[in-house]
Amino acid sequence: MSHVFQLPDDIYSEIATYAEQHGQTPDAFLITLVKESVEQLKHTDKMAAIRKVNYDPTHDPLAPFIGSVDSGEEDSGWIERHDEYFAGSEGSGERYGNTK
Repeated sequence: MSHVFQLPDDIYSEIATYAEQHGQTPDAFLITLVKESVEQLKHTDKMAAIRKVNYDPTHDPLAPFIGSVDSGEEDSGWIERHDEYFAGSEGSGERYGNTK
C-alpha cells in the first residue's frame, strides 16, 4: 500500500539536499528518516510508560537514603527515577556525569 504526503517546497528542498549528500533519492532518504523517527517515537513512548510505573520503596535498595542528602536538584522526585540518573539513559549523558 502506498500513501502520498504533501510537503512544503522548502522542506522538500532540504530533504533533497540531505539525500544527495548521502547518495540517496529524496524518496529513499525520506522513508529512512520516517522509519527512524517512528522507532524513536516507540522508544519515547516506552520510556514514558516506564515512568508511569508507581514507585515502590520496598524494592528500592536506595530507599533508606531518601531525604538524607540534598541533591541540589529542584526536582524533589528524582530519587524515584534514580536509575535514569545513574544509568545515564537520556541524551548525551552529561547531566549524569558521563563526560565522554
